[in-house]
Amino acid sequence: MSSAEEIRNQAEAARKSKNFTQAADLYSNLLEITYKEDQKLDVQACRDFVHYGECLISSDDKDEETFETAWEVLENARVGYEQIPENERPPEGLIDCHELLGELSLKQLNFEEAASQYKTASDLALANKNLSWRIPLNSLFMRGVVLNYWNKVSEYKDALDKAIEFLDTEKVNPKNSADVKDMEEIRADLVSRRDSIRQ
Repeated sequence: MSSAEEIRNQAEAARKSKNFTQAADLYSNLLEITYKEDQKLDVQACRDFVHYGECLISSDDKDEETFETAWEVLENARVGYEQIPENERPPEGLIDCHELLGELSLKQLNFEEAASQYKTASDLALANKNLSWRIPLNSLFMRGVVLNYWNKVSEYKDALDKAIEFLDTEKVNPKNSADVKDMEEIRADLVSRRDSIRQ
């Protein structure tokens, strides 16, 4: 096993154990070995950048420099994924990039950017019928969360309505009948949130 593979495995283990600061350091070391600025990223490199960005966002370091680095590596991943032919890249790759850029923007209280990133993520997710229903639902819901923080009451209600309509559509013909109970519970929560909105 190469040293890069060893570092990647260690980084993955730390990330999955939620040791995000340690994982971020390992991904930084990994990318120093594997990343060359003048060459296009393959799927594995894009995935490494996404995981590095995720760990930076979730790490104990909340300073502006960390957030700037996170933005840069996630943008690298986004551009990398966009340059890979659609039939060769994982469908959730770009969605992950935009969701994490949305999360980062929300942490920085840049609500307009966060809402835009989650909108892009949900559009990509809704366009791919092979993905788990949870992926587009998460993007739709998180866009609503951003709009709520942003005090965009009408848009927040619309976002919840879209999430509810999506669940209603998915429930008619679920990919897995075991998911129906989860869908119903989540739908009830979304309806409760919507009905508690004061216009």
